[in-house]
Amino acid sequence: MEERKRWFLKSELWVLLCIVVASVAELKTDCVPRAAAGALGQAFRAAPNSGYAHELLGRVYYSVAGRDEAEKTFARADLIACQKAVQSDPTDPVAHFWLGYKYHYSANDVERAIESYAKAVQLAPDYGAAWTFLGKAYEDSGRYREAIDAFEQAIRIDPRDEYAYASLARDYEEAIKTNPDDLAVHFHIGDTRYDLEKHEEAIRVHKEAVRISPDDADAHFNLGFAYYHTGDLEEAIKSLDMAIKADPEYWDAYEWLASCYWQTGQPAKSAETWKRALDADPNHAWAHVSLAFDYRESDRYEEAIAEWKQLIELEPDIVGHHLMLADMYTKAGRLEEGVLACKHAISVDPNCREARFNLGKAHLQMYDKDLALEQYEVLKGLDEGLAKELLSLIRE
Repeated sequence: MEERKRWFLKSELWVLLCIVVASVAELKTDCVPRAAAGALGQAFRAAPNSGYAHELLGRVYYSVAGRDEAEKTFARADLIACQKAVQSDPTDPVAHFWLGYKYHYSANDVERAIESYAKAVQLAPDYGAAWTFLGKAYEDSGRYREAIDAFEQAIRIDPRDEYAYASLARDYEEAIKTNPDDLAVHFHIGDTRYDLEKHEEAIRVHKEAVRISPDDADAHFNLGFAYYHTGDLEEAIKSLDMAIKADPEYWDAYEWLASCYWQTGQPAKSAETWKRALDADPNHAWAHVSLAFDYRESDRYEEAIAEWKQLIELEPDIVGHHLMLADMYTKAGRLEEGVLACKHAISVDPNCREARFNLGKAHLQMYDKDLALEQYEVLKGLDEGLAKELLSLIRE
């Protein structure tokens, strides 16, 4: 209402005349709507940025000039309204988004649309729709790399954004036409193909990345990862091994390479893979864990014990490490050391149910039912089910 009052004051009698003739425009005579259009023309000279004036003129145009002229005028009214919304609250990301939308699709001003969309995501970084439309505006202006970044942000916020996925794939192809040796774009395309489960296409793209940069660890890893998901584990092994040679601290490559060896029935080579990882970093905890499990699955208990002991030196306060060491001692027939390992686990966490249960079993294996019953009494207050299971073993 305030806008209308100001507009009335500025355009004076022209406005009043306009409203009168517009209100009777349904008479469908030529003179009335044409007179209204003329009156509004005078009104615009007095208040050129009045959204209400444009809206009213749109209604008149609809009568006298047809739908096309009316829609242009309504669009101008919308644009003015969005500009005023941003002026009213410059911190409102939604207002900036809609202003960008009007610049983009009503005014065909892509650069201003980009500015408004960019302001929206600056104010609200998780505004998925704003990222998507920012990507579209970049795409429309031929700025494909920036479009890629915007669409990727949209997908991170909403992985179900199918429009962003489709646009991303299109922009990758355009970006490669511009710079065929852009390694990052090849990585992006390959990842997108993988996300869409188009693994053969991903392999083709990642092979090209390896050709562009044969010493790049990521290029070899991505290719190996793509091969892995097609079931071609032998080729995956070759590529993952190349990734490790390019970067001896590429931990993801070690993990997937070890997995390939296990799935192809080569547990010894899996263990060797983790040994290579420990050569690169002797204190890498996950490498010790993985190697210990490999030894365990191969019934190499003494070697597994050595790995768990090293791991406990690195991470002494993790109960699971002590429990696994106790299990390996038991499997190796070293019962007394297994009991000590269980006690160490209990010293870390006195309420650890598994440690109490395993200690009770260890005492039974050493034919000491009284000590096993002590653990049963403690276990009753921690886990009734495990306590009953331990008591059943004691009574056998």
